[in-house]
Amino acid sequence: MNETCRVLLICDDDLAGLEVRRLLGNEVRIDPVLGQGIPLAITLEIEEVVASGTWEIGVRDRQYHLCIIAVSGASPIAELARNPALHASLPTVLYLVESGTQDLAVSNLRANCDRVLLAPFSRSGLMHEVERLLLVSLAKHTPPLADERILALVRALIARGERRVEPQLVSDDLRGWRYPQVLRHFGLGVDAVAVMERLVEHGICNRVVAQRLRACPTCTGHQLVYGETCARCHGIDFVRETMIHHFACAHIDTQQNFRRGEGLECPKCHKSLHQIGRDYEKPSDCYLCRSCSFISAETHIQARCLACQAVVAPEQTVERLAYAYELTPKADEAVAANDIGGHGMAAALPNYLTGLYAKSFFLLSLQRELDRLRRYATPLSLVMVRSTRLEDVRNESAEAYGAYVQAMWQAATTGLRTLDIPCVWSEGVLALMLPGTQLAGAEVVCQRIATSFNGSTNGTPPGTDHELVIGCIEAGPDHKEAELLVRDALGALAPRGTTASDVLVLAEDDVPIEPSPPRR
Repeated sequence: MNETCRVLLICDDDLAGLEVRRLLGNEVRIDPVLGQGIPLAITLEIEEVVASGTWEIGVRDRQYHLCIIAVSGASPIAELARNPALHASLPTVLYLVESGTQDLAVSNLRANCDRVLLAPFSRSGLMHEVERLLLVSLAKHTPPLADERILALVRALIARGERRVEPQLVSDDLRGWRYPQVLRHFGLGVDAVAVMERLVEHGICNRVVAQRLRACPTCTGHQLVYGETCARCHGIDFVRETMIHHFACAHIDTQQNFRRGEGLECPKCHKSLHQIGRDYEKPSDCYLCRSCSFISAETHIQARCLACQAVVAPEQTVERLAYAYELTPKADEAVAANDIGGHGMAAALPNYLTGLYAKSFFLLSLQRELDRLRRYATPLSLVMVRSTRLEDVRNESAEAYGAYVQAMWQAATTGLRTLDIPCVWSEGVLALMLPGTQLAGAEVVCQRIATSFNGSTNGTPPGTDHELVIGCIEAGPDHKEAELLVRDALGALAPRGTTASDVLVLAEDDVPIEPSPPRR
């Protein structure tokens, strides 16, 4: 398999550009080991730009797969961040940074897009980073696979008796995990998650949580190293000391300061200490910082990301969920009928007059609005709508199911603006993105959806007091990724006692939802 990738090389002098060109070469060959996948040959078309001054580089009208920045002196991450138009036009960026650079400005890195490589590094280290960034970029640029090819994957999984596709945690993937069963079938330049999500939308797979990981809030990488520092000055030169409490004068100090020759003497009142329990006691050990002489019972813990060098407190790390995918009985039916379609929501709505956006475009647009929120403080809200009796209607007839789904869709999209983006998030769940809308406005939309749906269905049938569960949320500064905002929005649909993370798989399971009002 052959591909051609355009690479933009930004350097501050011609010599640095020549050196990087020499290391890159003209072609990258990716040969899977032991026949696990399809070999890939990538031809590199390298365009070099010498950056100086204000970094006014006119590349917005060109499409690149990768940008490599090798600029000495000031942080290249901060320099590129001052050019948002240029940064947005580059899908993936690799920063080659000197190890002595103090301020890397890692907060400007884009999750699952940008990476940092600290010098000095070998050619193999550079090519390893380039290879995985090119694979990510190729997966983003590759058109969606045809249904016939995805159905062939399902057929192969059933033939091998592999009804569960498991994630494999790895360090050489920007997402942090991959799906070997999918990559063996399609090769490495394919977005395996997008493939499996297509199957989820058709009801051929169920999504289940396989791993819960703590990740870097800056780049979402899970290569975190934890270490202890002084609780006051955050220095690392500290020792664990045994403490002594003198009863007579209430002085507390380290055992080393109490020691006088072979015995113990209080450094405050200079009385000798003979018997523990009568003259003194030894409370729990403490930490003594040699830099600021601070004594504390606990140290401060920090997490350092090996991918972007960000340093954060453990409570600032974010949770990431790695999913496994289980084939449903519908997978066997699809293989037998040689048809990936069915009577799912996505199949019932594609030509409806209100319009339907693909989930990939929805997530892309949501991520753009989150970037706009951070940069310009433009509000953004997300509305999720779930039906509690969709399965019952499905069992009645295909016609009743189609009419019900269209009534639900029409109620959810009536009155939306042209800039609002609706999509089918999963079976039974609709998502509405409302740019420029605060929470109060989103709650008005929720009320309008409920009123419109009850009117279109002539009231709620007996025994289904809450036929639609509607939740909304306004994006905040903690929502750096579109998936995090969706997770919190789905939390508004959760039954009591269910975490927001669990709700990501709830939409694919036959789990009854308790009546709950819209999120306020």
